[in-house]
Amino acid sequence: MKRLWGLFLALLMLCLPQISMAEDGTEAENLTAQCTYTSSVNQNRLFRVTDNDIQTHQSLGENGYICVTWTDDVPVRQLGVYFNQLPKEYCFTQYDAFDNVISEVVCTDGSPITAFDVDVSARRVELCSQADMDIIQCRVYSVGVLPAPYHGFCQAPDKLDYLLIATHPDDDVLFMGAIVPIFGAEQGYQGDIVYVTLQSGQRAGEALDGAWTMGLKYYPIFAGFPDVYKNDTQEAADKFTYEDVLTYFVRLYRQYRPDVVFTHDIDGEYGHWQHKIVSKAALDACSLAADASFDASSAELNGAWQVQKCYLHIYKQNTITLDTRAPLMAFDGRNAYEIAKLAYKKHLSQQKYGFSVEDGGDTGIADFGLAYSFGGIYQGGVFEGISPLTTPTPDPTATPTIEPTPTPDPTPQPTTTPTIIATQDAASPAPTQETSEQTQPIVKAQYPVNGAYLVAALAGLLLTALMLIFVRRLLARRHSSGKSLLICLLPLLLTLIFVLLMLLAPATSAEGEQSHFSDGEEIVIADAENGYWEYRNDSLGIFITRHNTTVTSEDTNREYPQVYYIAHIYMRNYDSFRAGFADNSQSGMAEMQPWEFSRWNKAVLAITGDNFQDEHEYKGTIMRYGRVYVNNSAEAVLAIKDDLTMQIFSKGELKADQMLEMGIRNTWSFGPWLIRDGVINENVHRFRVNRVNPRVGIGLIEQGHFVVIVVDGRQSDYSYGLTLTQFLQMFVDEGCVQAYNLDGGCSTGIVFMGESLNYHDGRSDSADFQRPWPDALMWGYSELVPSADDPIGNDGNRFHEVRHYD
Repeated sequence: MKRLWGLFLALLMLCLPQISMAEDGTEAENLTAQCTYTSSVNQNRLFRVTDNDIQTHQSLGENGYICVTWTDDVPVRQLGVYFNQLPKEYCFTQYDAFDNVISEVVCTDGSPITAFDVDVSARRVELCSQADMDIIQCRVYSVGVLPAPYHGFCQAPDKLDYLLIATHPDDDVLFMGAIVPIFGAEQGYQGDIVYVTLQSGQRAGEALDGAWTMGLKYYPIFAGFPDVYKNDTQEAADKFTYEDVLTYFVRLYRQYRPDVVFTHDIDGEYGHWQHKIVSKAALDACSLAADASFDASSAELNGAWQVQKCYLHIYKQNTITLDTRAPLMAFDGRNAYEIAKLAYKKHLSQQKYGFSVEDGGDTGIADFGLAYSFGGIYQGGVFEGISPLTTPTPDPTATPTIEPTPTPDPTPQPTTTPTIIATQDAASPAPTQETSEQTQPIVKAQYPVNGAYLVAALAGLLLTALMLIFVRRLLARRHSSGKSLLICLLPLLLTLIFVLLMLLAPATSAEGEQSHFSDGEEIVIADAENGYWEYRNDSLGIFITRHNTTVTSEDTNREYPQVYYIAHIYMRNYDSFRAGFADNSQSGMAEMQPWEFSRWNKAVLAITGDNFQDEHEYKGTIMRYGRVYVNNSAEAVLAIKDDLTMQIFSKGELKADQMLEMGIRNTWSFGPWLIRDGVINENVHRFRVNRVNPRVGIGLIEQGHFVVIVVDGRQSDYSYGLTLTQFLQMFVDEGCVQAYNLDGGCSTGIVFMGESLNYHDGRSDSADFQRPWPDALMWGYSELVPSADDPIGNDGNRFHEVRHYD
């Protein structure tokens, strides 16, 4: 019996670690699925505020509301709300089971991400506002620590030692990332961060994550000014004026009474016009806040206040250099430079722009200059000479948990162990080369993400234990000792068989289909022989199929072979997508062969763009990352938006500055549009390139679900090509509600993991060869993509006579 109990306990211990990780008592449980949601909008839209996707959000309109109800057995104690835009005045009301009001709070602080304590007797809560509320998340939780970005910030006190003023979320890290770790977390001075502009709720969440990583104790201040791309237009400049920003800072200083202010370089670091205004206004407000005649109403409300010092980033006079390499006890010996780099990684949406935290040079985080001091220049430390000197009060409870320091790298890296499943024929080499460790196929099953097998294991163990204790004696009267033992162990045997079957079962979605994403690993399948390619990680899924069929020529009425590729792309966040360039200057003038282009950018999938360096007379507005390259109105414009949707503008519908004001940063213009808001373009046959050609196009089925179709052509023995009318029908057949035609012809290309999938003729006497790309649309980033120096199996030309251009 002792041996059996030992076996039982050993098996039980194998299960316990998995259970404890799943039920960590320090974390709040998400109870959203156990509650009922109602609102002022259609019920079918409410998934946008309860899912895990920060790209989805729901506008509730004027006099909008959202209501959450639960039963007695659901232990709701917290409500987390994540707004997409800074909220205006709204009301949070709690009701008991009899619909009596427990409490009602009017919220006016404009916090983009906030959490409310829910009364133990509450059974319903409601958010309502006369103005529009645009919400990314509205979730309910039990008692415990809420997940990011609902960090445990405290409310800022009435008196601060310092204010750090940043124009945009991430400026506080990129240019002033040593301030909070050194003076706040390490030395204990009471300070806060001001974010002057805000573009979206996603940026607010990243700001909170970054600030928490740097050790900020108090909830940051979001001023709510618009993030405006000036683009040399007076209209844009009028939305962000020096006078408005100056008045805001005077009021802010009077409210929080900082002794020291840190802010931008007077020249805007890299010349950013909003940085310049913020720097000048923050500096000038230091003296004006002490003048009660300026903005008399705020002086009457909070009193005038004299800021003692103002430090500007990389200011050339009265300079100080912070020791950013000194170990900090608040971060277990890591230094401020390391912490700033970790904090910048929290700004996921900004990683594609190529900025990085620097510890020297023109934008280093260590260098500041004293541009203003009350009563004379103070030498020595930042807080030296301030009267009265604030006594530092370190608060170890506010120190965040920091991950191990990663290896510095200017480009984003995969964070999980890759899984490669490669099946290639000899004529089409795998995406990775034999000289690399990454080429060795590692096949790993994707297990069901649920706890059913744990419950079954415990039940089987418990039943076995009960039978051994109570039933075995009864069985021993009729059967031998060995037979009775075998009968008692039968539940355990059945349990082990059930668990084994569960572990061998492939991962499936609720509908029984393979998941579009992985559990965090990179999964790559390349089967050129059967025409199937796949890539999955935890935020991106790409599924490509090759189709070999025939098409009837409208000119000759003869049938020709036809080859095309359809890629279904599933995205959870916009960071999975990039607008690519053939060089770091992003001038659009450089060119690369598609496979080189893809490898240089480490792109999982790349397709032809709009060839934006040529034929501007036929184009509309073309922008990349907010930079305007072409501002014409000759063609329809495609915009791929941060909310994982596509929008198509007709010829001349909007100018570049109008699109920028809408938050649109990336547009393409080649045309024509094929499907717009579910309506088919019946005039595509009149377009200048309607004749039979190789084709590239992109469509949208639903938010986050894109379709790319690439058609080979101009090769009657291999693939004929399609007219625009035929090409349009392919997107209709895929169920697209938006579709747009990109550059095709000799530019046509689709590259997966650094290998071209499609083919051109490529012979010197042929009109069809693979043209190099100046730009491309790209999805994913992976270190599994080979380098440009590695061998290439398919360079995009069937006969491998690639034409290179100077």
